[in-house]
Amino acid sequence: MTGRGFDALPDTAFSRPRSLQNCEFCGQCVSACPTGALTDRKSRGLGLFTEVRRVKTTCSYCGTGCNFFLVEMHQ
Repeated sequence: MTGRGFDALPDTAFSRPRSLQNCEFCGQCVSACPTGALTDRKSRGLGLFTEVRRVKTTCSYCGTGCNFFLVEMHQ
């Protein structure tokens, strides 16, 4: 994001044009997209991020008790 407040705009590093030659496929454009128009390929077709709920749970496989998050989709 460049600028502040109402003047903030999404932009590339050093305002370079977007092309395959200078894209590093790092995913920063997806995480910085303010509208959700850009999505990660893994989450394509799974709904909007606001429709996904993360539920914290504990693994019951061993006695260690590792915690992780499950993804619950609202449909």
